[in-house]
Amino acid sequence: MKITQITVDVSTGKELIEEIELTDEQVLEMEHNQKVNEINQKIQDIRQQLQGMDYKTSKIIDGEYTDEEVAQIKLTRQTLREELRTLETSL
Repeated sequence: MKITQITVDVSTGKELIEEIELTDEQVLEMEHNQKVNEINQKIQDIRQQLQGMDYKTSKIIDGEYTDEEVAQIKLTRQTLREELRTLETSL
């Protein structure tokens, strides 16, 4: 597999473009790193979703939601936490 690498020469400011032939091992490593990055992004997204729901906890405590709404919030949070655990264990 060939990739194009672009670097900038700091002394001249010119872009240097070269094609590099990757070994099979390098391709596998690159694919693995991409998959890990995607999983880490999903983990970060889920954590942000969970944090974004934290304010609902205080509203639940204050009784501002119906029982049906509380059940839906709990189900959503549980589903997100399960997905988060699955992703974390896949790393």
